[in-house]
Formats: sequence, structure tokens, C-alpha cells
Amino acid sequence: FPVTIGENWKLLCGVGMEYALYDNHSFFQVPVPSSDTSILAEYSNDFKMLKYYSFLQGSTQIGKAVLSAGVRADGNDFNEHMGNLVNQVSPRIALRYNITRQLTFNAGTGIYYQQPSYIALGFVENNLKVNRAMKFIRNRQVSGGLQYAFDQRNAVVSAEGFYKYYDQYPISVSKGVSLANL
Repeated sequence: FPVTIGENWKLLCGVGMEYALYDNHSFFQVPVPSSDTSILAEYSNDFKMLKYYSFLQGSTQIGKAVLSAGVRADGNDFNEHMGNLVNQVSPRIALRYNITRQLTFNAGTGIYYQQPSYIALGFVENNLKVNRAMKFIRNRQVSGGLQYAFDQRNAVVSAEGFYKYYDQYPISVSKGVSLANL
């Protein structure tokens, strides 16, 4: 819900909850090393998960600049680590500066957490859920850019650069690479 404090500060806060059901039955070919053959593998899995979050964001205008800062925390009941909101606290800050009426400079930085995919969370091998100790994926990022808004045309042109650093990303044990690269 939004709250206005004084003339310049706007606050937005909230909480949320989601109940997820996951059901998967998979068939896939697994290559046999040093051979031209493969074997058919299959597994079935289902689980239920309660996901929850809270957030607080504030913004203010100071002359030609708008400053925005916030924090979000996410959790779920998949395991104890993911269940603790403190482990997934995501602070962020952003600045928008109006150079002219049509040209603005935008910049931001923050830490963002993303829950791993249900497929990764629910993966079964030899009838065991092998990823019970997974953590949220962490992304630290910085971005900045310029935006030009054309008068009375409802058109915008923007250029932006960014740097993202991912941590705690799931890795394929058999291939030794990030699941994002498969």
C-alpha cells in the first residue's frame, strides 16, 4: 500500500504469499560415455511449496532528480536456508536525473534473489531429491543509461549498459557448467 510522507516522500510496502504445486514426469535420453548409444531415463516427482515475500520502497524528488531506494526479502518452505527471509534480503537504489525535459539519465544498483527453477528444485536421481540444499540465485548488478523522449509521439529511445554478477547458480554435476548455459 502507498503512503505519502510530507510533500516529497512516497513509501510503498507490502507482503505476499503464494502456494505452488509442482508435478513432473520426465523421459530423456542419456548418452553412454565412449559409445554411440544412449539409455532412456525417467523420473517422476511432485512437491508443494509455500512462497512468501515482503518489501519496502521509498522515493523522493530533489530538484531535477528522483531518488528511489528499497529492500525486498523472499523465502519459501523448500528448505531451512530458503525459509529464512534474512538469507534473501535484496537492497536496491536508483537515481533518475532530468538533464532536459526530454533527456534523462538513469542509474541503479542492487542485489536481487531468484528462486531456482522447479525442475532444479525437484530433480530426482535414484529416487532421491538430490537438490534439497539449494539456495536462491543471487544477482548483484549495476546499470546506467540515457533516455530520450520524443515530444507528442509516444516514442522513447534509450541506451543502457549493465553489469551482472551471479552467485549460487545451480551447476550441472554431470556437465560441470551452469544450468543457465544448457
